[in-house]
Amino acid sequence: MEAVALKAGTKLVHVPYPSSPQAMTAVIRGDAQIACLPAIAVTPQASSGAVKILAVSTAKRSPYLPDVPTLTEVGIDVEADAWNGLIAPGGTPKVLIDQINRDVVAIMQSKKVRDKLTAQLMEPVRGTPEEFRARIDGEIARWAPVIKAAKIKIN
Repeated sequence: MEAVALKAGTKLVHVPYPSSPQAMTAVIRGDAQIACLPAIAVTPQASSGAVKILAVSTAKRSPYLPDVPTLTEVGIDVEADAWNGLIAPGGTPKVLIDQINRDVVAIMQSKKVRDKLTAQLMEPVRGTPEEFRARIDGEIARWAPVIKAAKIKIN
């Protein structure tokens, strides 16, 4: 949201909520005017008409919400994507990292796992440890200027 505010030339008041359901409730009640939340937290309320999904923050439209534009499409040049990944201690042998990666890739290809991810409106992304490192480096490069410009501090 800070990146959106910076690109839009506006200020937002950050209100921390302990979970997506509490943030969603705040939007529905009018206690908060906007939120950036996981799709699974929003789609039930959007389908009931309680809220409207304005845009997705990903680079491309979501296959689960194909009619919802991206932030870039609506004129706010911001791209953000929530993701999860596996990490290991720095000294972990490469042979072990490669084996874990092969096992995880195989698991991610199973119908059971794909179905569970789909139910959460999440797309599995597989890759090599090197591709994951590049993604982390890209995230650091993307968010460091936002953190600095918004003067975000760890409490």
